[in-house]
Amino acid sequence: MQMIEVAAGVVRRADGRVLICRRTGRLEGLWEFPGGKLEADETPAQCLERELMEELDLRVHAGDILGEVTRQENGRAIHLVFVSAVPLDADALSLHVHGKAVWALPSELHQYAFCPADAAFLSRGAFIAAPGFFIDTAFIQCYTYVKMYFVKNVMHQSLYDIHIIAFRGGRIMQIHLYDSAAQVGQAAATLIAAQIIAKPDSVLGLATGSTPIPTYQELIRLCKGGVLDFSRVRSFNLDEYCNLPVDHEQSYHSFMRQQLFDHINIDPANTRVPDGNARDQAAECASYDTAINQAGGIDIQVLGIGRNGHIGFNEPADTFVYGCHIVNLTQSTIQANRRFFESEDDVPRQAISLGIGSIMNARRILLLATGADKAEAIRNAVYGDINPRTQASILRTHSNVIFLLDKAAAGLL
Repeated sequence: MQMIEVAAGVVRRADGRVLICRRTGRLEGLWEFPGGKLEADETPAQCLERELMEELDLRVHAGDILGEVTRQENGRAIHLVFVSAVPLDADALSLHVHGKAVWALPSELHQYAFCPADAAFLSRGAFIAAPGFFIDTAFIQCYTYVKMYFVKNVMHQSLYDIHIIAFRGGRIMQIHLYDSAAQVGQAAATLIAAQIIAKPDSVLGLATGSTPIPTYQELIRLCKGGVLDFSRVRSFNLDEYCNLPVDHEQSYHSFMRQQLFDHINIDPANTRVPDGNARDQAAECASYDTAINQAGGIDIQVLGIGRNGHIGFNEPADTFVYGCHIVNLTQSTIQANRRFFESEDDVPRQAISLGIGSIMNARRILLLATGADKAEAIRNAVYGDINPRTQASILRTHSNVIFLLDKAAAGLL
């Protein structure tokens, strides 16, 4: 049986209204989520972005798969993939193939007669999500919960669980689980892209290491595709090695240029990485915190996590250090970073790191973790005591934090 692949867009504005279109021709008069057939080698997201430009002159950023419906019709199987999307210029629509287009509230959708596949999708309530969730310029946020929810196949492509964990005092933590490290990166990039689209002069807190590389690759793709503009964005990195030349291939200055900055239209003057070679280290730390404050604070902070639970280079300790400071790296961190250097002796023993207080001042925090070697640290951060011996545990007291994990990193939850 012939299989026809179709992408349909759940395009949602910041005010919560969803785009629906009335068909002409076959199934005339019925309503649908707009989209079209996939071309060779297209992903559903790529197909949707192309089709909406062709049919409606509507430029969108397509994100995640919200659901799928397969129907048999006239000896063919039609496989519809429903994809979330954010409009980038929704002021005016051109109707090239539809009779009418409406931005409808989710609560109004039952008033419209939908095509069979769209009606089947709506009957699942998937894109509206679980109670308390909403989509706002591609950000997935959560209202206060008093218990844990498990939401299947909602929000993100290949997302198979969202855990909402409530702690005493009303604090919550979102944990988004994915099948692979690549999908973690794509999801994180979608959230960062939403931040930049909503606020073009956003201040980003950026991390280094292997974990955020897929995120940066996706941000580069979005920038080169014209979806993201970094020209007004400012960034501050979490940390840098001490006494390592900035042009050393393993310095975080070099890392950020190679993995992100050289490939996007960000102004180098708007990027800052701590100076690990400053003669006056205390002055550099104070200057770094001051610069972040003068920029208005960090809008969205990207974090990884060390095997010992460190975030930034805030190593296990007896206290949480508030501001930017010099850190003596633990042996476990030195061994973990050994793979980036010719020998363990070449790994720097000190680093300059943003402090826990500075991290916690970010308006949103995304912690990314992939691989089984991070599973114990994640378990301790989520379920252990809030303790400076596991620095990431402090994140449970933040009001807007999301853990994005692959299966392996979530293996002990």
